[in-house]
Amino acid sequence: MSAASGDNNALSLLACVLFVLGVVIVALAVARRRAGDRVTPRHRSPAGHRRRRNLFRRERERAEQAAAEQAEPITTAPPEPVRVFDEPPASAWAPPDQGGWAPSDSDDPPTRPAGPAGPAERAGPRDDADTLDLGGDLPTARLLAQADAALVAADNALCTSEQELAFAQAQHGRDATVAFVEAVTAARADVAEAFRIRQHLDDHEPEDEFSRRRVLRAIVEHCAAANQRLDARAEPFELLRSSEEARLGGRLTVRRDEARTRLQVAGTTWKELAAAYAESALRPVAENLAQAAARIDFATAEIEQDGRRTGLRTAQQALGQAEALLDALDTYAADLATAEDAAAELLADLHAEVAAGKAVLAMAGRPPGNARGDKVGLAADVTRADEAASALATELAEAKPDPVAGLRRLEAVSGPLGESLGAVRDPSSRVAHAREQLDQAMFAARATIDAAAGFLVTRRGAVGARARTRLFAARCELGQAAVATEAEPVEALAAARAAESLANQSLAAARADVERWSPPEVEGMECALLGGIVHAPDQTGRPYGSRFGGPGTRDRDRAA
Repeated sequence: MSAASGDNNALSLLACVLFVLGVVIVALAVARRRAGDRVTPRHRSPAGHRRRRNLFRRERERAEQAAAEQAEPITTAPPEPVRVFDEPPASAWAPPDQGGWAPSDSDDPPTRPAGPAGPAERAGPRDDADTLDLGGDLPTARLLAQADAALVAADNALCTSEQELAFAQAQHGRDATVAFVEAVTAARADVAEAFRIRQHLDDHEPEDEFSRRRVLRAIVEHCAAANQRLDARAEPFELLRSSEEARLGGRLTVRRDEARTRLQVAGTTWKELAAAYAESALRPVAENLAQAAARIDFATAEIEQDGRRTGLRTAQQALGQAEALLDALDTYAADLATAEDAAAELLADLHAEVAAGKAVLAMAGRPPGNARGDKVGLAADVTRADEAASALATELAEAKPDPVAGLRRLEAVSGPLGESLGAVRDPSSRVAHAREQLDQAMFAARATIDAAAGFLVTRRGAVGARARTRLFAARCELGQAAVATEAEPVEALAAARAAESLANQSLAAARADVERWSPPEVEGMECALLGGIVHAPDQTGRPYGSRFGGPGTRDRDRAA
């Protein structure tokens, strides 16, 4: 019995020794593995990291193939940059038991679609940071400034190219400009994607530094792609336009005289507007007459000197901007008249909504389904709307009203009240009420977008990325509202109001940029620099007129 007990003790001791030995071996192996990982460079990591990098390699290959197919009409189009917000099929992120992706030894994870968390969730793993050109050691704030500068430069190049293309089509016809239309269309898509990413960055800030830097890189890449598409067609475009150079001066003289006549008529229009409306109502076009006159004077100087300073085509662009400024004044005058009628209709509708809200508050008990859960929120919205309606009725009845501001304030108070009342209305009533307000909301959005666009385009030499991004987002919201008008009027109304809000932000940001702008000291060219018609002088002191193409074309011509 004692012998058996001794054998058991020996076996137990042996087992303990073996267990301790196994633990030591495992610990040594883990330590060795960790030491090897520290020695191995990240960009030459083992197979696990290599599988994750395969995602970026395949993404680049697909992007290059797509760019080659899209750019076929353009001789030297660049590779398509990374599409940060491309979305895979919805099932890709479904649970594994529903056919979604699950990790395995041979699969790479798909790119996650856009969601509320924004671009951070779509960035690659940190292990791949060394394989991406994310600005090296530059601080993220500097990268953001570079991305915004690239966006402004690409948007300016696109705007100038579109204007130059319009001049060429007017002179040579559309058949002779097909290739240039293709280049501008492709560049416009790249710039639009860059704006979309920039707006998404504002709406959904990435949580980590890597994701933010990757998004900024994507903005720069889209801008570079747009610039290169335009540069690829710049030389043949110059050949086309140079064929009309000898006859351009005579045509511009006639056009200049016509612009001067229009300027006199616009002066009468402005006096009528100043007598009918408040100063605040005319602020978006307050400088249009002076700016148009300055551009006509600049064009006159170029014509009289036969374009020796910056070229006759800068005179053509200046006259085009002068005409755009006068067009904007005429359009705004018509919009003011329409805004008066729209404000009167919306004011009457708001009075009716206030009465409906008071009737609901007079009901016994809690309104069923109220968005705030009780009458407190509805009561606050009714009180606010009632006070605003009374004040606005007085303001709109003044001798010199501001119908645009009145319409904006009416929209601001009628929206929350409509939402509160919508929670206690049946669906058909909500839809009917949205249809009633949709026309005024769409008009207000369009008018504000037009005012912001007219201001920005003719002062693009001073306007930064924020104003341009908000204007792009406003146009997107207006487009969504137009699509949803028939099928989803409630959603269309919300989109139209969002478009107006974004356009107002754009106009405010653009005005602030212009007020802060300090032009280079070039005699007689301030308006041309403000309008982006002429670029600031280089080291030689020679200003340079804008042309079809991106910054590559400008730099090449400057060095010539």
